[in-house]
Amino acid sequence: KFTGFTTVTNCIYNMSLIFLLLSFISALPCVLSQVTVSLSVPELVKPSETLRLACKVSGALITDGSKIHAVDFIRQFSGSRFEFLAHINYQQGTALNSALKSRLTLSRDTARNEAYLEFRGMTAEDTAMYYCAKDYSGGNYAFDYWGPGTMVTVTSVTASAPSVFPLIPCCGNVDFENSVTMGCLVTGYMADPLEIQWNDGSITTGIKTMGPVLSAADGLYTLSSQLTILASEWKNTTYRCKVVHNSTNTKQEKSLKVLPCIEPHVQIFLQPPCMSDVAPDTKPQKINATLDLVCIIKNFYHEQIKLKWLMNGKQDLSAEASVPNPIKTEDGTYSASSQLRILKGMWNKGMQYSCVVTHPSSNTTTIANITKCTEECYDNLQVHPLPPTFHDLYFSRIAKITCLVSSMKTTENFNIAWEREKEGKLEFVTEDPVLHDNGTYSVVSVLSVCAEDWESREKFSCTVRSQDLPSPVKKTIFKQNEGTPKAPDVYLLPPSPQEILQQEVATITCYIKGFYPKEIFVQWMQGSASISEDKFVNTVAMKNDDEQTYFLYSKLTIPAAHWNQGNTYTCIVGHEALPLYITQQSIDKSSVFLRGNECIEEMENNWFTATVFMVLFILSLFYNVTITAFKVKE
Repeated sequence: KFTGFTTVTNCIYNMSLIFLLLSFISALPCVLSQVTVSLSVPELVKPSETLRLACKVSGALITDGSKIHAVDFIRQFSGSRFEFLAHINYQQGTALNSALKSRLTLSRDTARNEAYLEFRGMTAEDTAMYYCAKDYSGGNYAFDYWGPGTMVTVTSVTASAPSVFPLIPCCGNVDFENSVTMGCLVTGYMADPLEIQWNDGSITTGIKTMGPVLSAADGLYTLSSQLTILASEWKNTTYRCKVVHNSTNTKQEKSLKVLPCIEPHVQIFLQPPCMSDVAPDTKPQKINATLDLVCIIKNFYHEQIKLKWLMNGKQDLSAEASVPNPIKTEDGTYSASSQLRILKGMWNKGMQYSCVVTHPSSNTTTIANITKCTEECYDNLQVHPLPPTFHDLYFSRIAKITCLVSSMKTTENFNIAWEREKEGKLEFVTEDPVLHDNGTYSVVSVLSVCAEDWESREKFSCTVRSQDLPSPVKKTIFKQNEGTPKAPDVYLLPPSPQEILQQEVATITCYIKGFYPKEIFVQWMQGSASISEDKFVNTVAMKNDDEQTYFLYSKLTIPAAHWNQGNTYTCIVGHEALPLYITQQSIDKSSVFLRGNECIEEMENNWFTATVFMVLFILSLFYNVTITAFKVKE
C-alpha cells in the first residue's frame, strides 16, 4: 500500500495497477519497455544526515514524453509496505509525499539524463529498500519499469565486516540415503546488502536464504543461507560458502563437508616403545623410575569422545592422565592423544594398561591394551640397522648409522663389522653390552660417515657374529627415496584446564603431521634456552592409514608454576622438506587466554545462532500462511 501524496500537477495514480505491475512487470521489465532506470544511493547513512538518490535513465531522454512520462522514487519498509516519495515528469512537474514534503527536494540534470531526490534529516525509521521507477508513457500513471532496489540503513554504527559460521548437521541426524542440508550463518555486519555464493556461484538450485534481519540491540544484520543437496551429489564432497560484502570490500569463504559418524582408531605406545627398532635404555634404573604410555586416537567423527585409562581392567587411572584435545585434520576427521605416566616397577610386573575410548556419535567403545613384552619377544637374536637422525644430518653434517643388536642370551664370541658400497673410511664405535631386566643383552654400534655419502644413497652394511647365531647375520641400510618429500604441519595444544587446576604439572603437546619421509627432529625451548630431553617425550613417527605421510606427538611436562608465570615454550621441528630445514610454533598462557575468550564468544554466538534461526523460521511460516490466505481470498 502506498501512503498519500500531494501534487503540483494534477496526478491521479491507479493503485491497483501499480500493485499488479509491481509483482508482474518488475520480473519482466523488457516485455513492455526498453527504457531502464538504475538507482545510485549510499547504503549507510548516519542519523540527521541527508540522503541523496540519483536515478539514471537509459534508453530514452527524461524530456521525451513519448517514451517516458516521469521518474518516481519509492521505498519499501520491512514487512512489504511501500511508500511513495516523489515524482518528476518530463515537463518538470513534481509530486511529493504530503507527510514528507518538508524534507524532500526534487531536481534533474537533463545533460546527465538523471533525476535526483534529496531526503533531509534521516532517522532510523527511514531505513528501507529504496527504488526509482519509470511511469508508463501511455498516460495511465503506472510504473512499467522498476530499477533494482538498494537497501539504505540509517544508523550511527560504522560499516563492519560480517562474521561467517559454517553450519552442518550432526552426523547422527543425517539421512544418508536422501538429502542433506548445510548452511552459512552471517552475523554482525553493516551495511546490507550482502552476497552469498555456493561453490563460486556454480550452484544455483537448492538454496534458501532467510533474512536479513536487523537487530535492534546493536544495529547489525544477520542473514542465513541454506543449501540442500541430494545424497547422490554430496557424499565425500566439500562445498564452499563465499560471503561477499562490498561495503567493507571483504570476501570470506568457509568449507563444509558432511561426514557420517566414524568410530575412532585407537593405539597405545610405550615411550620408549617396546619395539626392536629403538635403542634400549642404558641409564641406571631408579627406584621411582617412570614410563610414559601414549594413547593415539585418530580418524574419528564427530569430535566428542570420552577417554578412560584402566590398569588390569579395573583400576581407573584417568585422573593421572592428560585430557585429549581433538584436532581437526584436512579430511574433516579428528585426531587426539592422551598420555599416562606409570611406574616402571608396575610395568615390569606385567600389569596390563588399557585405553578405553567411547565415541557417542558412532555409539562405539574401543579398547586398546598394552603390557610388557613377554619372553617370546626375545627368543631370537635380532639385528636392526637404524638411519641417522635429522639432527646429525643437518646440524653436524655427520651421518651416524646405528646397528642395534638385541635379545642376545650371551656376549661370548660376539663381534660387529661394517662395510660400505664405495671406497672410504669406516669409523665406528661399538658400545659395551647392556644387560636388561629379562636377562638378555643388547649392543649398539655406530658408524660415522659424511652426510653427503648418506644422501647419495650409498649402501652400508653391518655383519654380526655371535655364539647365539648359527651363521653371521648381515643387514644393509641406505637412504630410501620412495616419494616426494612433504613438509610437516605443526600445532601446539595447551595444558588442559583440569590439569592447571591441580597446580602440579602442566603438559604441552606438539602435534606434527603430514610429513614424509619419517625422519624428523623435535626439540623444545623455554624462552631462548633448550629444554633437556628427559623433560619431553616423542612418539615414534606413525604412518597415516590412508596416505603416504607420517605424524607424531611430542609431550612436554613442566611445573604448573612455570606455565602460570607466563613463560613462552617453543616446539622446534626439523625436516628435510622444510625451507631452511626448520620451523617452530610458540605458546604461552596469555595466548591461550585470548583463544579462550574467542571460545566463549563462539559459545555465545552459537546461542544467538539458534535464537535467530527460530525467529527466521517463525517469520517464514507466518509469511507462507499469509500468502496462502491471500490466494484463497482471491
